[in-house]
Amino acid sequence: MSFFYHIPPSAAPIYEKDIYNCVRGFLGVEDYIYKFRKELEEYFQTRNVYLVSSGKAALTVILQALYRVAGDTHKDEVIIPAYTCYSVPASIIKAGLKVRLCDIDENTLDFNYSLLPDTLSERTLAVIPCSLFGILSDIERLHDIVQGKGILIIDDAAQAMGVSINGMLAGTRGDVGIFSLDRGKNFTTVEGGIIMTNRTDIADEIEKILSKTGRYSKLRQLVILLKATIFSQILRPFLYWIPANFPGLGVGGTFYSTHYVIRNMSNTQAGLAWNWRANLTRFNLARKENTEYYYRELSGFNNINCLKSGPEATYHRFPFYLDGGKKLDMNRLKLLGMSQRYPDSIDNIPELQYKNRNNYPVASSVPKRLFCLPTHIKFKKSFRLKLIQQLKEIGMN
Repeated sequence: MSFFYHIPPSAAPIYEKDIYNCVRGFLGVEDYIYKFRKELEEYFQTRNVYLVSSGKAALTVILQALYRVAGDTHKDEVIIPAYTCYSVPASIIKAGLKVRLCDIDENTLDFNYSLLPDTLSERTLAVIPCSLFGILSDIERLHDIVQGKGILIIDDAAQAMGVSINGMLAGTRGDVGIFSLDRGKNFTTVEGGIIMTNRTDIADEIEKILSKTGRYSKLRQLVILLKATIFSQILRPFLYWIPANFPGLGVGGTFYSTHYVIRNMSNTQAGLAWNWRANLTRFNLARKENTEYYYRELSGFNNINCLKSGPEATYHRFPFYLDGGKKLDMNRLKLLGMSQRYPDSIDNIPELQYKNRNNYPVASSVPKRLFCLPTHIKFKKSFRLKLIQQLKEIGMN
């Protein structure tokens, strides 16, 4: 496999018609913001939908709104899994709140719910189950734990848009939900985030915050349009090596930062979502098919352990543990699309200066053992076969 041929580990394709509608949005030919919001309200059966500049912007706005709704200045802690996307703690800090961690269940990457009750306190404002890789968190169990305590649940479905369980869609199972529309998510508007809630009190506070939030300038919207055009081509393996090998472009990396601007989504971005329901359905069907394939092919190897969600899941990426086996040729496997996600548990992020470090043994063990395989629609069967052959050689040793 050549250095100049690199398969994307995740992807949400952008098509020519998407670019066409992005241009129409930029020119103001159609009100795509209104169209997108109404379609989301209908699809998710929710009364209040808000569109912002990113998933972390959405989470920050939600947390600011929940703090106002609580009306208690002592409620300033937000509980999250000790292993999750770095944007989650960054959003908490940017909202002026405090991060509180709970260790995870290594089979689901969800909270270890036997530990969660002892993590709650009078200071707990909210709990954020994160549904990593599209593996839906056990929010029903979480509801039972926090019932009657005045603690709010944020259904973080940043990686699970369109995924459902027991007839309920991810993002609709808490007091408020969030989706990310960043590159490589279930579908993309280049950058963007969605907030949804059926609670009037939360919606009122979100509207107050967003009424004072800035908007994209025409220049920034033009940059979005240019990026969309580039991304529509760059997912091809003979081109993807360019962003993959230049760290300054920020593709595929995991960084902790609170230095981001919160804006209302632009009509240019919303134009990219003109056909989002059809695209999301097709993209998720491909993810489901790849997930089922991986479960079939990787079962029975001592060194390879798949997570316990089961083959019916729709994985944003396919996560698995690799324990032992011969030394990995990670450079070759990365070219084939294999990846590792978050480099450390949340307590070890230097910028957080978290006081209670090294008390989350499962979360701390995951980063070195957890690997991910592509599930996106651009991942061809021939690529998949090569990657599985490499993994089987490792798993047999």
